[in-house]
Amino acid sequence: MTITPNPAYASEPFKGWGTSLVWFANAAGGYPEEVRQDLLDKVFGEKELNLNIARYNIGGCSRRREPSAPQPSRQRERSP
Repeated sequence: MTITPNPAYASEPFKGWGTSLVWFANAAGGYPEEVRQDLLDKVFGEKELNLNIARYNIGGCSRRREPSAPQPSRQRERSP
């Protein structure tokens, strides 16, 4: 596949290039140090994908939590 940019199309510049760590970050934490470092180099290294943003849901876990506790995944705006 060849992608050719259209210079006539103007858009906002990217603020970053990243990924959501989701569950693979949890699994990768159990990998041997050498494997984890290789993964980091391939994902965030300047000679590889060079991602500069990593999003992680700090409220995402299997542990039961107090329903009224503030959790990023449960935040909702309330009407006045």
